[in-house]
Amino acid sequence: MGVGLGVVSEFQALRPMLRNEARPTVLDRLVQMGAEQGRRGVRRLRPALLAKFGDPGVFQEVQDAAGRLVALDRRVGDVLGAFTYRLVVDAQGKAALEAAIGPLSAPVPGARQSPRSASTRAPSRRGSSRYAARRLAGGIPLAGSSRR
Repeated sequence: MGVGLGVVSEFQALRPMLRNEARPTVLDRLVQMGAEQGRRGVRRLRPALLAKFGDPGVFQEVQDAAGRLVALDRRVGDVLGAFTYRLVVDAQGKAALEAAIGPLSAPVPGARQSPRSASTRAPSRRGSSRYAARRLAGGIPLAGSSRR
């Protein structure tokens, strides 16, 4: 999908939630962001545009709806003991997860192996990303259970 189609799609999704007088401004910002950062930038603008130009209460409604979708679904491990998880988070969970895992998953300077290899991290940091994810996920209910 091209940037132009992404801008149109995002504007159509936002339009019913925006104040009437703000719609031209929102469209201008989406077009500008599309030109500068592409589709990814356009999608990242949604929360800020809703907060600033949305009808009263819409931003909070959207955040509350996203919060109800938060879940962690544990999958069965494979024969090597590796596990795959599907994690759904809201904006607050995304920020916490990125803050916890981001610095721990960076490659070690001077390592000669592939940056995707776990052995490029110092031995004490190899399990840190998993540990941080487990700690963060501790407050997230398993899929299908009710959220408190």
